[in-house]
Amino acid sequence: MIRLVATDVDGTLVVPSHEVPPENREALAAAAARGVRIVLATVRVRKTALRVVEALGIPCGLVCQSGATVFDEAGRLLHETEIPLGLAREIAAFADRHGLGLLTTVDGEHRFGPGYETGLPGVLEDQPRLRTNLEAVDRAPTRFMVTGERGAELLLEAFREAPVRIVRHYRRDGGLIDAAVTARGATKEGGLAVLCRHLGVAAEEVLAIGDAESDEGMIRWAGVGVAVGDAPESVRAAADWVAPPVFRGAVAAAVRRFVPL
Repeated sequence: MIRLVATDVDGTLVVPSHEVPPENREALAAAAARGVRIVLATVRVRKTALRVVEALGIPCGLVCQSGATVFDEAGRLLHETEIPLGLAREIAAFADRHGLGLLTTVDGEHRFGPGYETGLPGVLEDQPRLRTNLEAVDRAPTRFMVTGERGAELLLEAFREAPVRIVRHYRRDGGLIDAAVTARGATKEGGLAVLCRHLGVAAEEVLAIGDAESDEGMIRWAGVGVAVGDAPESVRAAADWVAPPVFRGAVAAAVRRFVPL
């Protein structure tokens, strides 16, 4: 029996206009009313993830920054995985040498390097820029973000052997939105496992829904893994079931199929 529903946010629960379709909101509310725990597993930081929680109107656990930070429904930080400071400074210095603009996240707050092009949902384009990326790394960050194929490829090549994880996010047309750099141990499935242990929920009691490369691990980890219908082929191949596309209420369809309402 499913006791917890974990869903990615952007491109899965939320459509590109940043709205939660009513059918998704109603299905999750009905599940929560029956005692099913709801978790948002997202690339967002807690501050912007809470906007979605508010729109849903139900308590949610949060796996944020693709697993780098994990919060329970009361907002307590259960787990945090930082990029070691020395390594983080190497990445920032490399970006400065190659003219890459990074978004650096420290303590849940964004610091913008020179030339960073906004890719994250909810990030304002008029945020002030620092003179260098290195200036942002006075403490160990939980993640970096880079937009543009060139930046993603340069970081992938230069830090292939480093203890980091680089995951790319794509638009439906196949174009790159951005790439997230986190410590190697920061994954959605890892964060979800931490939260499930805290709640006393087994993996086989979890329904996980996603649409991107960063969701494949939790889709495989969960007892029931669902891919959004317009997700890339690799994500659909990881799933037990493929839901309709995001515009047709993918989350609602998955919840109604696998959670007794």
